[in-house]
Amino acid sequence: MDGYYDPIVTHVLSKPLALCGFWGASIPDIGAYISGYTGISFVDLERKIEHHLGRSLKHYNSNKTKIIAVERVSLEQLSRQTPYSVIALRPETLFDPKCASIVQSVMNLVFVDVQPEQLQKRLETLMQTQKNNRFFELDDLDWRDLQEITAYFSSYRQAFQIANHTIVPEKNHPRYAAHEVIDTCM
Repeated sequence: MDGYYDPIVTHVLSKPLALCGFWGASIPDIGAYISGYTGISFVDLERKIEHHLGRSLKHYNSNKTKIIAVERVSLEQLSRQTPYSVIALRPETLFDPKCASIVQSVMNLVFVDVQPEQLQKRLETLMQTQKNNRFFELDDLDWRDLQEITAYFSSYRQAFQIANHTIVPEKNHPRYAAHEVIDTCM
């Protein structure tokens, strides 16, 4: 397009920027804000997988190998696609050793860490408004129990240890976290 409202690219990445975080950490929103501020393209990996499969990931919950296979191919494609993008990973992406290897070897990985109390508030809102939608992975989680939330996400926290950068947003809104990622990584 050639118009007044075309995005202006203000930053160029030397390699893809991958964002990871817990369910409810607003990782896709943070990626969208980064894209809006910098003009760099943004990819929500979960949505990309769903488009490839033709339906919601919830329908493939019993067949996670299909999700992981598409995820691996998508990460390979995104790692070679230039100009590089900002990529919002699924929280479970780094549980797969092959996906973790792709991300770790060719991407700049940022873990957006949200404290358990903030996460509990976000999960409460999300579980009440989007039940049985994106958050099917959390159906068995009692989001009212802070200890259960902390225990549930401990395996995620361990997987996120491979991140090049960890951001703990000072303010509780994705746009502020996006500014912190930009300040740290670009």
